[in-house]
Amino acid sequence: MAGEAKTKKKLNSIDIIIIVVLALAVCAVGVKVVVDKVFDRSQYYYITFFCEETPDFVPPKVSVGGVMTDESGYVEMGVVTSIDVGPSASYATDDEGKIHLTSREGYCSATITGIVKGVPFDNGILIGGNRYTTGHTMTLRAGEGKFYLRISDIVPATEEQVANEPALKLAAKD
Repeated sequence: MAGEAKTKKKLNSIDIIIIVVLALAVCAVGVKVVVDKVFDRSQYYYITFFCEETPDFVPPKVSVGGVMTDESGYVEMGVVTSIDVGPSASYATDDEGKIHLTSREGYCSATITGIVKGVPFDNGILIGGNRYTTGHTMTLRAGEGKFYLRISDIVPATEEQVANEPALKLAAKD
C-alpha cells in the first residue's frame, strides 16, 4: 500500500472549456426551440399556379391531395386542392406582324391550386427557405405531373378553410 499512488482527477482548463462549450450549445438549442414555438409566424395559404400550355396527357396525372414540389430546390410545398383544364394559350404572329392568342392541338392550359404552409414576407411567402411571389416562374411537380408555370395568386387561408380542407385530410392519410 505504501507504493500505491493516489490518483486524483484534476479539472484542467481544457476540461472547463469543453464543459462551457457544451453548456452553451445546449442553451442555444433550447432557446432556438422556444423562440421558434413562440414566434412561429407560419400560416396556410392557397397558392394558384397557371400553366399556359402542357401536353394533354399531363393534367390527368394530378389529383386532389397530390404532393406539390418545387423542382428547383426540391422543396415540398403542400398539396393540390384543385386542377382545372382549359384550351392551351399559344401566341402566334400573323403576316402583318400582329400577335394573336391561339390554341394548339394536343395541348391544354392548367390551373392548379394547392394549400401550402409558409411564412409571410413583404412580397409573398417563404416555404422551405425559398421565396414565392405572384408572377414567379417555376417548375412544379404535382402528383405525377410536371409543369412549367407561373404563380398567379397567393391568398391566406382562414382557420375554417384549413380545418375543412379535404386535400389536407387526404394527404394526412398517406
